[in-house]
Amino acid sequence: MLEIANFGKHEVTDPAARAFLDRLLAAKLPKPGRIVLSPMLGPKGKLAGDLTVTCLSEEHFLLLGSGAAQKMHRRWFEANLPAVGVTYRNVSDSLHGVAIAAAAPVADSCIAIELAGGHPRSVGYGGGRGGAGVVGAIGGRDN
Repeated sequence: MLEIANFGKHEVTDPAARAFLDRLLAAKLPKPGRIVLSPMLGPKGKLAGDLTVTCLSEEHFLLLGSGAAQKMHRRWFEANLPAVGVTYRNVSDSLHGVAIAAAAPVADSCIAIELAGGHPRSVGYGGGRGGAGVVGAIGGRDN
């Protein structure tokens, strides 16, 4: 279990979100409900950061990275946004929680819990968005 409040959290949405991220990230992007660690490349093709990429749907991605580098990552995302379409948001201040990783069959997932009060409960094994009372959760499986 890892507390992730200090991580930079970035959200990218749009039907063209996958193509946008595919230009900036070096790893093969995950399928919906899956998670992958990917290097982000800078303007000269050098490493600009490592991001954990969660595909919530074909049009919705959540990326977690270094909290100390989140402003640099935000500037890079924003500098490369197409003129229309893809939406980028830094969601670091609104998404907090813990990441849980375990071998199957225990969990084989990472879960980011959106703290809104109440007590977290299991959101299931598969991946995607779920909820536990007033606590929302985002889950997925690694590739």
